[in-house]
Amino acid sequence: GIRPANTVSYLGKCLKVMQKRNGRGLNVVKLHQNSLIVSLNTSGTDFSSHDLETWMRAQAVKIIKEKVKRFSKQVGVAYNRVVIRDQKSRWGSCSCLKNLNFNWRLIMAPEPVLDYVVIHELCHLKEMSHSKKFWDLVARYCPQWHERRDWLDNHNLELKLPLLTNDRGIGPSVTQTR
Repeated sequence: GIRPANTVSYLGKCLKVMQKRNGRGLNVVKLHQNSLIVSLNTSGTDFSSHDLETWMRAQAVKIIKEKVKRFSKQVGVAYNRVVIRDQKSRWGSCSCLKNLNFNWRLIMAPEPVLDYVVIHELCHLKEMSHSKKFWDLVARYCPQWHERRDWLDNHNLELKLPLLTNDRGIGPSVTQTR
């Protein structure tokens, strides 16, 4: 479904985006319980979805790299580089040079879905095709892969929407925190 205005999806949770003014020169985004608090600088510069995307991309880099490191040990594979980008048609990919690429928008999906994509790409390091052998390998480390792949298929368009439903950034209706 469509997210309510002034909310963003983060690891499958719908977070309210709230803003407050700070005395520093930078806009800062912080996760606090079920909200993202955006501290705006005092110069009057408004927060934009670009600030939010920068924060989300940084979270994606951190969390996906941690997951790749953890799951690569379980799968028993070595990888070269992990790159997070804005892929238009893919959630992840694996090259013959053992480089793994992931879409930063995965940070909006529930964590088990993110785990599935990481495991899927790591399994390609052992089996480059989508053969029965490959899917058996994926199933060994992610038995619920069918449901997680279906979730991605069903929420594909939703994850690719602009981060904020109000394209001008956070509107005046956003709760001001003190």
